[in-house]
Amino acid sequence: MIHEALDLGVHFIKVDYSEDERGAFGRLWGLEEFASLGFASPPLQMSLSRSKQLGTLRGLHWQTKPHVESKFVHVLRGRIFDVVAKVDGGDLRFMARELTAGEGFLIPAGLAHGFLTLCDDVELLYMMDAPFVPAAARGARYDDPALSIHWPFEPEVISERDLSWPAL
Repeated sequence: MIHEALDLGVHFIKVDYSEDERGAFGRLWGLEEFASLGFASPPLQMSLSRSKQLGTLRGLHWQTKPHVESKFVHVLRGRIFDVVAKVDGGDLRFMARELTAGEGFLIPAGLAHGFLTLCDDVELLYMMDAPFVPAAARGARYDDPALSIHWPFEPEVISERDLSWPAL
């Protein structure tokens, strides 16, 4: 596993493959390695996200205290513009990076997450260290002026729920 520390306590994670005539093998998850980066417990929930169309936007989502969750988001197929944002208190800010298959973010608890697909047929794996609690689920609009996120282009597919989040 290759990792790089980024802003907001986020870690960029890339699978480091060993290759031979059969193909490749790489470790996606290691409890000790992830604990050293702040993801101290094993995942309690794993989810898959599939997006069929280029320009699909999901997020920004997070859970409130006491149900905050750390997330490991890993691209299985495709390319995304991935965004992590600090949305609590007066220090609103974000960081973003393009991720491709084999890459992901380890996101500390309490931060919002969202992404825009940069191609058709995108699949992401999510691993969270806390269960999903619907009453604690929150979101922010992708175009909230308080964050001023610079998306690479205007999204084409957004859920009604993601369009209905109130301004920060």
